[in-house]
Amino acid sequence: MGVKADFKNTTFDSIIAALKAKKCDAIISGMNDTAERRKQVDFTDYLQVGQSLMVKKGNPSHLSNLASLAGKSVSVESGTTNRDFLAAQSAKLVKAGKKAINIKTFPKDTDAASALKAGRTDAYFGDSPVAAYYVAKDKAFAIGGSPIAPLNIGIAIRKGDPLRAATQKAIAAIYKSGSMKKIVAKWGMSHAVTLLK
Repeated sequence: MGVKADFKNTTFDSIIAALKAKKCDAIISGMNDTAERRKQVDFTDYLQVGQSLMVKKGNPSHLSNLASLAGKSVSVESGTTNRDFLAAQSAKLVKAGKKAINIKTFPKDTDAASALKAGRTDAYFGDSPVAAYYVAKDKAFAIGGSPIAPLNIGIAIRKGDPLRAATQKAIAAIYKSGSMKKIVAKWGMSHAVTLLK
């Protein structure tokens, strides 16, 4: 896009508010493009991503799907669709006569992963690329089961901001040149994400 990026880390549960208050120009954070969020921001989608369970190496609690989480403690980042999805699944388990998922939320995703490593939770639930990255970096972790409920992720822009058109053009160029496929492969994420084009 011909501009220099200035990255500002923001807690996820206040990230849309920061964008709307013009504390940043875009959200580039693996944000799921949901109908609820589209009421507040515009999206330029660039990948489709599922969510994954991350467990301790060897998967001592044998966690491989959502049903296996009944009665287990699971760490997740606050303010995310992952947290909302987990809460909805927990309610379904209870309705089916099973134990609820003990959801433990953390302000930062790294804190949620650390809780699993420290043995404070039985599993971590987050976006598949993030879980795959943690597993690649720390052999204490493993993935439990297959990716769950894939959703489009995108770059969020303020409603009506002309930056959206420039962002769409840039993402289209990245796909056309083959760069998106190369980036996904470079980070070892080919099995964790789906290209959109």
